[in-house]
Amino acid sequence: LTKNMASVCFDVSTPTRVRIEFTEKPSIFACVRRVPNNFTVLEFLTFLDRGIRHAERVRAFNLPKEDAYLAIIQYSEPKYAARLVKAKQGAKLDPMLAETCETTLALLELPPLTAEMCIICLESLQAPTPMVTLQCGHTFHIDCFRGCPDVTCPVCRYAPSLSRPNQCQQCDVTQGLWMCLSCGFVGCGREQWLGGGESVHSNSHALQHSREAGHLYAQNLASQRVWDYGQDCYCSHLGMDGAKLASLPAPQPGVLTSIDAGESLALEYTHLLTQHLEAQRHVFSRQLDEMEAHRRARLEDLMRRHAAAETQKKELEEELANLNQSIVSAEKEAAKMTSETARVRNLIADERLLLDSMRDNESDWATLHARAAADRAEAISTRERIKKGLEEKVAALLGQF
Repeated sequence: LTKNMASVCFDVSTPTRVRIEFTEKPSIFACVRRVPNNFTVLEFLTFLDRGIRHAERVRAFNLPKEDAYLAIIQYSEPKYAARLVKAKQGAKLDPMLAETCETTLALLELPPLTAEMCIICLESLQAPTPMVTLQCGHTFHIDCFRGCPDVTCPVCRYAPSLSRPNQCQQCDVTQGLWMCLSCGFVGCGREQWLGGGESVHSNSHALQHSREAGHLYAQNLASQRVWDYGQDCYCSHLGMDGAKLASLPAPQPGVLTSIDAGESLALEYTHLLTQHLEAQRHVFSRQLDEMEAHRRARLEDLMRRHAAAETQKKELEEELANLNQSIVSAEKEAAKMTSETARVRNLIADERLLLDSMRDNESDWATLHARAAADRAEAISTRERIKKGLEEKVAALLGQF
């Protein structure tokens, strides 16, 4: 396919198999074998849809001697390539086209990138941002390329060549063909007289198609001029949205209707520069929108965090006030306990002094106790004698009566 890349050989008898020859360490790719040139790379990226979500790079290669190109999708992991092959195998590229998608897995080694910066957004070409490389070899970010107003290469204006139809789609006329700019229908023009009794035979199928389908603009495949069936005259060129910018009368013999080459080059350069600036404007606008959205999300997050911090601050302040009150109460209780402890210590000291004094006077107390016991015994003896004497006197008195 290209230098330093694996050689891919397709077997016609087994369209789902591919034989690979490579010289370096390969990677697993998803390959779409044939995409017609009238199905642009931009349309192919739209066709892949979610298939490029995990893609690292999409590469297009022209197929020799065919109006088609080979598409190779590189993924970070082989499972994504297998999913794409399974999802897109046999699917129609477009409802208006007969071609179906023929996908396969292959081991390849893509050549390194020749550019380090996307010419549209002026940012570096690095993974994991998905990239697309056109047939001309220029590489862009996929999102940037999708934002371009034109399907051609933004750098070199490359567009894949299409084989021109050489016959009316409704008859066998091969001269004076016109192609509808709305749907691509190719039909013959009106019958033209060349003079000298000669004429170009046509059946006016292009005019008939315009009246039936309501498509006003058709391009002559020979002169590349555009005809407006509504005004029945030539158009200088069409705008991007199909709006006619200027109308020119039908060419008269001997009148020069072509635009000067220098002016055409200046117009092309101005148009190219305008497209570049418009594409960059779209990219920068998108980046500004993303930055603004990120800023708003960040601001909302900071505001939520600030509100949470304020709530937490109030809770901590209330808890601190409660702790201060607890500390004051604890200090009062500690002072009270300190005074009580001092009083108890004083009582203990007094009791110790009393105990020591009692220990020192223990012998005195024993003598006093013995003396008190003797006095008590003597008192009891004296009381008994008196009692006995009184009893005797009472008995004597009772005996006298």
